[in-house]
Formats: sequence, C-alpha cells, structure tokens
Amino acid sequence: KETGAVNVDLTDDGVPTYTFVEDTAYDNIPLTETALGIARQLDLMCFGSLAQRGNVSHRTIMALLDAMPKGSLRVFDVNLRRNYFSREIIEASLKRTEIFKCNEDELPVLCEFARLQEKTAAAYYEYLKSLGIYCFIFTEGASQSTVFLNDEISVLPTPKVEVVDTVGAGDSFTATFISRLMQGDSLVEAHKKAVKISAYVCTQAGAMPDMPAELFS
Repeated sequence: KETGAVNVDLTDDGVPTYTFVEDTAYDNIPLTETALGIARQLDLMCFGSLAQRGNVSHRTIMALLDAMPKGSLRVFDVNLRRNYFSREIIEASLKRTEIFKCNEDELPVLCEFARLQEKTAAAYYEYLKSLGIYCFIFTEGASQSTVFLNDEISVLPTPKVEVVDTVGAGDSFTATFISRLMQGDSLVEAHKKAVKISAYVCTQAGAMPDMPAELFS
C-alpha cells in the first residue's frame, strides 16, 4: 500500500484544512518482533488517535505501548479529525497514557465521552487524574495554553505574531514541552519554551521550518 499522506490547504488567513488519504500503509502498520524490541527499550513514545483509524494500526500501537518498560512516558496527543476516532479508541489510549494533550475544539467531545457535566479543562483534568494521568496540556489557539502537572498549573498567553500558517504549531509545542521537562526544566520553564517555539513555527511556512539557535537559549 502507498505511504500515508495528508493534503493541507490554507485559507486566506492561514487556517489549514486537511484531506487525508485513506487505506494506506499508515492504516496497516504491522506488529513485528523488531518493533516490539524497540518499544521495550523506549523512555518515551508520543502517539495520537488519527494513527489508530485503521484496526491493524490501532492494535499495533496498543501492543507497542503495552511493551514499554515501567517508568517510561506515553504521551497521547489526540487528533479528532472527521470520523477517524471513537470513544473506544480514546478510552483504550487513555488507559495507556501518562501525559495527555488536546485543544479547545476537542475538549467538548472528550468531556462528552467522559460523561462530564462540566466541560472545562479543570474538570477534564480531574477525570484524567482518576485514570492515573498526571499531566494535561490544553491549548486554545491564539488565546492561551494551560498545563496541569500534578498539583501545579501554568497558564500563558499565546504571543501575538504575524501568522503565516499554523501547521505544526501544536506538535512543536508538545515536542518542546516534553523534551524540556525530561531535561529537568520546571513546569513554567518548559511551558515558556514550548510557547516560544510554537509561536515561531506559526510565522513560518510549513510544519518543519529551520529553527534559529537563539530560540533554544
């Protein structure tokens, strides 16, 4: 099968729309001994819901998460796109998660799945904690982002920048925050760096622009 692909179109104000190619290799990731061997040595794995739209890939991802060693981190960055998700996929993934991320468009759906009457980030974090998830990253686009980590909360406004496109902003936020946290930064320090990097990505065309070294200082 062909490699998975997504076509991105931008509106006049730089907002992306996505068209996903279906029934590709992305939806049929096999579970191999090689992959299991790698999973058993991982310190961290970041996964999403979109990659689980195919039954084969869903089963493989669950098995790889289960194979990871005790004490490793499993980061679930949910992607509620079209009809490529279900309550069953979300619940199975949350059972295998230490750190969770979603945005303001996804939160109401997730609260509905969790059968919460109060559809707020704080209420959802209480639900996540009941599942053993100790970190919740909640982004609200051009407004702000909030990170709950154990008993700490960090809220930072989104910087005002000249937006070229927002493709890759969320992923760069997650990658920066988690990597800095693993390197010993405090919650606030890691959050500030994540906001800084993702804001820069919004000023550049494409999801993976060259990153000036001074951004990491």
